[in-house]
Amino acid sequence: MNEVALRKAIGTNLQKARKAKHYTQKDVAEKVGLTTNYYATLEQGVAIASVETLYKIIAVLGVKASDIFPSKV
Repeated sequence: MNEVALRKAIGTNLQKARKAKHYTQKDVAEKVGLTTNYYATLEQGVAIASVETLYKIIAVLGVKASDIFPSKV
């Protein structure tokens, strides 16, 4: 899996997890300390967050890292 596909997969999984919690992008962004625009780019697969930021997002969403990262890289 190349970098673009990895970003897209992570973004899709973030979006699914967020929607399952009935959170808006703004909700997650505020809880993690990000701008809503930046968080949106993560879900779109345009940007990739640092490991620290991804850890914070995963904690806010209440999911496991394996729920966000694709099984095949």
